[in-house]
Amino acid sequence: MWAGLKEIHRDGHYLGRSCYHLRKVRMSNAMQCLATSLSKKNSKDNLDWCNHKDFTVKSLYLKAVAQTCHGAVVDSLVCSVWQNIAHPKDEFMIWLALLGKLNIKDMLARKGMLPAEANYYTFCNSHNEDLHHLLISCSVSWSIYNSIASDLGQNITTSSTLNIFYEDWINRKISNKV
Repeated sequence: MWAGLKEIHRDGHYLGRSCYHLRKVRMSNAMQCLATSLSKKNSKDNLDWCNHKDFTVKSLYLKAVAQTCHGAVVDSLVCSVWQNIAHPKDEFMIWLALLGKLNIKDMLARKGMLPAEANYYTFCNSHNEDLHHLLISCSVSWSIYNSIASDLGQNITTSSTLNIFYEDWINRKISNKV
């Protein structure tokens, strides 16, 4: 059927010559890796943490601080989501939104998972469902925010980004009237 492809019988399976060679090379590489990483017989296993024998939370913290000093950036605003104020699923949604990773219709359309013509905001049908419109600039969303703010005795103003709006909201001192 395939011209020039000869089959080799190996362990009851027929493999094409190129597949057999590739499998043989991969198996050889895997065996070499295992041979160098397997422990020796009659030796004791141990686990070292940062060149010390004992793990402590402090050592983990110091290691994490050292890592952040080497170019890693931690956004304290995004981390402020995890305060157990809301349900975990709501905190997770806010966290994704602040990171810009919330799978809304605009993102799904850009990834090709949703047709472009289906990218409209269901509540107002007047704009594409992008993150800024969904959570900040839509009149329907804004009326919900105003209703919540008035119930809490707060006045809110529009913001240019979700992060600025969230930071303004989270820094407010709101007393529990219930």
